[in-house]
Amino acid sequence: MKKSILFFVSALFLAISAQAQFVKVETWMRPNVDGVKNLAVSNVFVAQKLNNTFAATAFLLTGTGGFSEALFGIKTKIAPKTNFGISIGFEAGADKLLRFGSSFSTSYKKLSLLAIGEYGVNESYWYKYYLKNSVKKISYGIFGQRFAGHGLRLDMKLSKHFNVWLAGVYDTEVKKINIPFGIYVKF
Repeated sequence: MKKSILFFVSALFLAISAQAQFVKVETWMRPNVDGVKNLAVSNVFVAQKLNNTFAATAFLLTGTGGFSEALFGIKTKIAPKTNFGISIGFEAGADKLLRFGSSFSTSYKKLSLLAIGEYGVNESYWYKYYLKNSVKKISYGIFGQRFAGHGLRLDMKLSKHFNVWLAGVYDTEVKKINIPFGIYVKF
């Protein structure tokens, strides 16, 4: 947990000093449920606009058990309010291996969708999706993430930059109900 807090504070400081166009720093946890090990993750996503169509991206993550990864890529606007991104990087844990990622996001009025997928050369994979509706300072919707589960998620905007979230999900890999929660700061 100390490592996650240190990563979160360091990433926040780095993001503010780098003056990137978009920065999101997040930490989240899946509590121990019925003997399933706690999982704590901290990450930072940075995007810097290159022109009206393309942006350079960087994603850094550290988690429980010494796993970490870094992915660097590019995202492009393929239609109004619709983006697609690809990235390449590496994961570090038991092995230091190549990793690939892709992302898709779109929105229409107050409805938005984010889908992310990653694949490592050792056949490890990760995914996340979140289809949400936003009403004032609250967003809610359908959420799924490997190592967390699938279900419902609620986000609350506490200030211009600070948000908290909570989800009620079922993890299909370990066959358990989880209640992951997190905080994130966006600039």
